[in-house]
Parts: sequence; C-alpha cells; structure tokens
Amino acid sequence: MKSDLIFDVGMHKGEDTDFYLKKGFNVVAIEANPEMVAAAAKRFHEEISNGKLKIYNLAIAEEVSQIDFFINRDKDDWSLIFEHVGGRQGSNYEKITVVGAPLDKVILDAGMPHYMKIDIEHADHIALSKLQLFDSRPRFVSCECHSIDIFLELHSLGYTKFKVVNQRDLWKIKCENPPLEGKYVDQQFSGIHSGPFGEEAPGQWC
Repeated sequence: MKSDLIFDVGMHKGEDTDFYLKKGFNVVAIEANPEMVAAAAKRFHEEISNGKLKIYNLAIAEEVSQIDFFINRDKDDWSLIFEHVGGRQGSNYEKITVVGAPLDKVILDAGMPHYMKIDIEHADHIALSKLQLFDSRPRFVSCECHSIDIFLELHSLGYTKFKVVNQRDLWKIKCENPPLEGKYVDQQFSGIHSGPFGEEAPGQWC
C-alpha cells in the first residue's frame, strides 16, 4: 500500500481530486466522461506534469471492453453505465461508447492506495469486488451507499468499522486542525464533494 496515494474513482469535475492534492497526496483519478477528463486535464495541467496526478479515462467494468456510457445532460453527476439510471426522472441523456476496464488493472498499474473513494453511480460494487484479488487493500474506502449490499461487500473484504455520512450535510463540516490525514486544508465542502476521509471523516466508527 502506498501511504501517499489516493484513488478518486469517479472524478466528475475534480472537486475531490483538488482536495486530495491540496492535502499533499498523489492522486489517481478515474473518469469515464471524456468531457470531464478534458476539462480536468486543463485544470490540473501542472499536477499532471509534475506527476502528482494521473487520470484514467475509462469506465469501471467487469472486464476490458468497449461499453456504453450514458451522459446525463441535465445533471452530469448522474452519468453512468446503466441506461435505466442515467435517464432517471425523465432527464435528458446521451449514449456514447467508452473504454471499460476492471479496477484491478488500474491498481496493478498505479499501486494500492491508502484511501480509495468510489462514487460511480450504482456501480460501486463492481469496483469493490476487484479488491478481492489482492491481499493488501486500502486502509480506508468510501462508497456511495444505495443499499445494504455495499456494507456486505465491504465486510467481505475485511472492513469491520464504518461511518455513515450524509453528503447533503457536508457544508457544515470543517477539516481537522491539526490534521489527521495529510496537510491541513481550509476546505468549504459542497454537495458534490465526498468530504473529509479516513480518520477525519465525521462521526464515530461503528
């Protein structure tokens, strides 16, 4: 495990990636939407150039393949690999074809991170399942929880303590000072952030 590495699986606009970089970590970001990747390449040009950030333009899938990806044009954070979810609530979406790859391929290329954030819209379990292939796993993992199945998957991987965080309330959260993870950052969180991580995540371990 690389103690200075974080995986941002589902980079979206890069708000979490930006936070992790400011905290002093190296970041591997994974994003299927090529428009988001192009924007992030401009935003993080310096960090990519100096090796602090590596972006993989792919969708997490069961195997290496070309797969459908549905870009939601009304709410871009709803973009994902499942059509019935990508167009939920009657929203407008566009189908494109992207490269799909399993998470283990990225881990083998980049290394096992200290912390892994996964937010890929109802496909988090596909990413998590590939951690079963490794003896070493991230010290901390966060996922978007749509059902109890995420807890069961995490428990099967050996994780036994959990925090449940309401993403809508992140604007109330202040970063720990002195910090418990990386450097101190005076970050104002929004609804598209995943928030503080690891020992800095709010609440008690249960």
